[in-house]
Amino acid sequence: MSAVDENPYHLLPPELIAAILDNLIDDYRALFNVGLANKLMHDMSRRLLYRTMYSIFNAQSKNRKAGIPRNSNRAVLSVLKNLNLASYVLEYTIEDPAPLFGQSPSPLQSLRRGLHAMVNLRHLTIETYSPERWKLLFDFDSQFPAPRVPFQLETFACKGHDIRLTCTTSYADLSAFLHTQDRLRRVDVQLSRDSWEYSWEHKTGGLLERDTQMVPFPPSACPQLEWVIGNRAAIEALLPGRKVRVLQWKYCWSDARGSIRYLAKELGHLEVLALPDSGWLGVDPPVLQMAKYMRNLQYLEVQNTDFGSLAWALTLPSLLGIVLLDSRDRHRPINTPARREKAADFFEQLLTLQFIAVELPSSLKNNFELWRRLHNSRTNMEGSKTYDLVREPEYVKYSFIQRIIYPFI
Repeated sequence: MSAVDENPYHLLPPELIAAILDNLIDDYRALFNVGLANKLMHDMSRRLLYRTMYSIFNAQSKNRKAGIPRNSNRAVLSVLKNLNLASYVLEYTIEDPAPLFGQSPSPLQSLRRGLHAMVNLRHLTIETYSPERWKLLFDFDSQFPAPRVPFQLETFACKGHDIRLTCTTSYADLSAFLHTQDRLRRVDVQLSRDSWEYSWEHKTGGLLERDTQMVPFPPSACPQLEWVIGNRAAIEALLPGRKVRVLQWKYCWSDARGSIRYLAKELGHLEVLALPDSGWLGVDPPVLQMAKYMRNLQYLEVQNTDFGSLAWALTLPSLLGIVLLDSRDRHRPINTPARREKAADFFEQLLTLQFIAVELPSSLKNNFELWRRLHNSRTNMEGSKTYDLVREPEYVKYSFIQRIIYPFI
């Protein structure tokens, strides 16, 4: 038997083998067993085994239910022992919860050596309990304008591990980091307005008002940014000078109120807007003022509200879809006549609108009620109200809605 017959994998193109292995991307045990077959399979499976990494310092992590392997920390230890494996890592998530009473903080600095070897890293997420903690992963030095970072990210998130954390990073630290990232497309952060040196001062009626607007980051920082997730302070700092297409507004009790007309040009670039349920924890975005600037907005996603609170959306000239989320799980009934009437009113008044999606109880498998416009709609001869503007609703999952709103995820 020839050497070729002993190793039939050489008869297949590498692209075909890679496509087969891509179907095992979430099956870590299968990928590990494939890697034991021979050297070729070992090299190709290792690319997928280390593609997505997690460092979880909390045994009761909320992400355990999200498909994260139980041996994720062991995989990180393998990378720290063999830094050559770090070049395979494309996505890295770090969880840094607050220490329990009597315990010391998690050793974030121990991950620096492995993180700085991930030269091909594209997606970095840090969940921390303190705005100062994430700096332990980088070389922030007052003698240099920016930390030494060996990779170019496409997405960066610095989120609070505790929902009560209103600020996840400082203005100065984030500015220094963003100046190292020329390819960044999405940012998820929350800034504090407490630092007056990073806020412009305005005089109104002879009175000095502070914290009315954050100083924007220079356009040289992340010039390709098109997706921002953050509170008002982060939005004020990141939007100016950039053509952001997607904006997901986060609530923050310390955010400023008042006019947002200085972002009129940037709001005109938006195609997708997601608004939070601020409740008593935060400040509602000034949507009535924002609406007249958002001439190109196509999709609107709103938390915990009903049609009665969306009259301002009827002024959006390019709106294609509305999504009503329900994080409170208020057990909305299915396909009620009242909702059908409200949906018909919106389709009638907003001629560009193509669909309305309403979230139903999470216990349902397909828990989104999707109303679509009928293109052959007509009115009755008597001129009475007709519901021909909508068809019977479909029932879909949120992932179906996401593919419509965020096609470039």
